[in-house]
Amino acid sequence: MLAVGIILAIPTIIWLWCIVDILKNEFTGYNKIIWFLVVIILPVLGIILYTFIGQNQKTTSSGKGISKGLIIGLGVIPVLLVLVVIFLRAMVLPQLGPGIRDSMKSDAGIRDSMKSDAGITDSMKSDARNVQTMEEVYFGENHKYISVTATSGAMFSIGSQVMTMSKGNSLSVVAQPPPIDKYVITVTNPRAATGSTSYVTDNDFTEGFQGFRP
Repeated sequence: MLAVGIILAIPTIIWLWCIVDILKNEFTGYNKIIWFLVVIILPVLGIILYTFIGQNQKTTSSGKGISKGLIIGLGVIPVLLVLVVIFLRAMVLPQLGPGIRDSMKSDAGIRDSMKSDAGITDSMKSDARNVQTMEEVYFGENHKYISVTATSGAMFSIGSQVMTMSKGNSLSVVAQPPPIDKYVITVTNPRAATGSTSYVTDNDFTEGFQGFRP
C-alpha cells in the first residue's frame, strides 16, 4: 500500500503542476478555461493533451516548464502501472484464488493431521504409563502382577484401582506369575501413525512404539 501511495503521489504532483501552469499563463481565446477544465475533469488524459497541445497555445510563459518526456514518464506511466495492478487483482488473481485456497486448505489439513497423530501417540503413552503405575502399586500390595485387557473407552480395574482407557486405545497386559514377576503392557490404536500403532512398556521401564522399541 505504501508503494502504491508513492507511485500515485508522483502523477498527483505533475497534475497539480499542470493546473498551476495553466493559471499562471495566458492562452489564446478561451483556451485557458478549456485546459483548466480538461485537466481537472480528465487528469491522466488532460496531462497528456496539455503537455503536447496546450503548452503550444500559451501567449505568455511564467518560466521554464517541465519537459514533455518527464511529464509523461512521471505523470502517466505510474498511473498506468496502478491501473494494470488493479486489473490483475480484479480479473486474474480471482482465477488463481481457488487453487491458492485449495493449497492452503491442503497444508492446513496436513498440519491438523500431524497434530492429530501427536495427540493419539501422547494418549497411548499416557495410558501405558498409568497402567504401569497401577501394576506397580498392585505388586506392592499383592507381590505379583496381573493380566488385564480393556477396549477403547472401557473402564477396568487393577486391584482397587480403576481407570478408563482413552478413546481409540485398547489395552493388553500380559503378566507372568512369581517367581518370574514380569509384565508387558501394550496399548494399540489403529488411528496412530504408521509404525506407531502399538506402544509397549514393561516392568523394566523399557518402552517405545512397536518397531522402535530399544
